Amino acid sequence: MKICFILEGCYPYVYGGVSTWVNQYILSKPEHEFILLTIGANKRDRHKFVYDIPKNVIKIEEIFLDEDVEVNSKANKYISSDIFLKEIKNLILGEKVNWKNIFDEVKNPNWNDNDFFEGKQYLNIINDIAKNELKEDGFLEVFFGIKSMLKPLLQLLAIPIPDADIYHSASTGYAGILGALAKYKTNKPFILTEHGIYPREREEELLACDWLDDSMKKIWIQFFYNISSIAYEKATFVTSLFEASKATQIALGCDKDKCYVIPNGINYKQYEIMPDKKENGFTDIGAFIRFSRIKDVKTLLYSFYETHAKCNNARLHIFGATNDKEYKKECLEIIDSLGLKECVTVYGQINPLDYMPRMDFTILTSISEGQPLTILESFAARRPVVCTNVGCCRELIEGNNDGIGKAGICCTPMDISGIARAMITLCQDKDLCKKLGRNGLERVKKNYTYEKMINGYFELYEKGIKNWQG
Repeated sequence: MKICFILEGCYPYVYGGVSTWVNQYILSKPEHEFILLTIGANKRDRHKFVYDIPKNVIKIEEIFLDEDVEVNSKANKYISSDIFLKEIKNLILGEKVNWKNIFDEVKNPNWNDNDFFEGKQYLNIINDIAKNELKEDGFLEVFFGIKSMLKPLLQLLAIPIPDADIYHSASTGYAGILGALAKYKTNKPFILTEHGIYPREREEELLACDWLDDSMKKIWIQFFYNISSIAYEKATFVTSLFEASKATQIALGCDKDKCYVIPNGINYKQYEIMPDKKENGFTDIGAFIRFSRIKDVKTLLYSFYETHAKCNNARLHIFGATNDKEYKKECLEIIDSLGLKECVTVYGQINPLDYMPRMDFTILTSISEGQPLTILESFAARRPVVCTNVGCCRELIEGNNDGIGKAGICCTPMDISGIARAMITLCQDKDLCKKLGRNGLERVKKNYTYEKMINGYFELYEKGIKNWQG
């Protein structure tokens, strides 16, 4: 089987999360061939892979959103159809879009986005919107703001789609719309997997940013919901990691009959053989994360400051890649200002298998998550977790009526004192720590095995191919 993975902002350029999931997924199926269709933000990242590419990856197609697609020069400029222009305006204003009309337009060999954005047709659309819907905004702000939104999308829709038996996108957004385009062009099965709800995450980021005014924020937010809707519509099957996420997909318009829950799974056997931590006079807390705002490392640091005031033998170890250099700099300044240099150690990207044995428990203070692999890895190593109540975290900690019991402590996001109290509890009660850790391993073995996860996806592949073949 030839599987085309469509990926945005993750594998093989950055470690952790979805990237770990993709890498392990490909390695687990050496008998199948994989094509990677990757979407990145910056062309400077071309070929800068942080993973050793598995041998069964036969092709990597790299696309970067800041890169102009070369087009053949011609004497006559391409004139877009009226129906295409209507759909583009609907997309800008957050109205319902008939994506077939857009797909049909950009597949014309004479179409290119430069003709569109440099011509009168785009100018007329912006003039109309600036005079009516966005009359409080400056014309240039509207012109370039909307162009920056539309241009990457229209460039993506003009690229060739690799030949494959199955198309599998790891998110909606840009990756999801390429999956929808693949389904439209080939009619072959398209599987959509969401680890987090993409438009909700983009909405949170946009609402927090200070470089867009409110009207443009609204347009960008509606844009991401709109391009996610076509991924739901075109997907053969849509998977999520837990029931609450599935319910959100349905609430956003996905057909409930195509929705399936396939939880993350891990190879727990390589973790369960780890010994208990050797007593060294310290309580060592591990944060296997990356430096990005969504992980809320600042709350982690302030909470640890309160923890260390009560438990002066506590040490915090932060492991992982740096997604946001400016944010990491701010976090390092907090460590310095709080006087935590002696008890907080920051590492780079590491293999959790090498460092988990040195930890008593782990912590995750994210403001948004799906079903974090780091929690499952900690459980498999019999290390309990302090985490925030986002995504599936509470279900992982407390179980879904599985009769096992708690495997850690779940806290309110950004609640510095509440998170500190949870850490203090585990620092001061080693017996509780070990009991919760044993519960975590039992939960992984019962509900979150790698074999169960992989079998779930390949059953959908086979079902999709069977339906496609008629």
